[in-house]
Amino acid sequence: MVWAGVGTHKAIIRKKKLTDNKSTSQIAQEIDHTPQAVDRYLKGLSQVVFCTQRGMSIKNISFVTSMSNRLVKQYAKLPKTLKPADRGSLKQAVHGEQT
Repeated sequence: MVWAGVGTHKAIIRKKKLTDNKSTSQIAQEIDHTPQAVDRYLKGLSQVVFCTQRGMSIKNISFVTSMSNRLVKQYAKLPKTLKPADRGSLKQAVHGEQT
């Protein structure tokens, strides 16, 4: 599955969580990752979305989140692939009950 050049694991996790409404444990099992890795991807996406919505630059987001510029850029592309209904679900998916 290819998602417009965006890091595939991140895009697949985002889709499975927000579009398919799957639990962290389901996603982890399906993509052969740990639940902690899945939650880390979702948390990173949530942090980047939060910062970009506030007009922060890639450089500043990188500093605040301790992520590389390259990783921040990958996460910054992911919300553009979200359906409008899924954008509001991102915070809930990251901060909701972990499974």
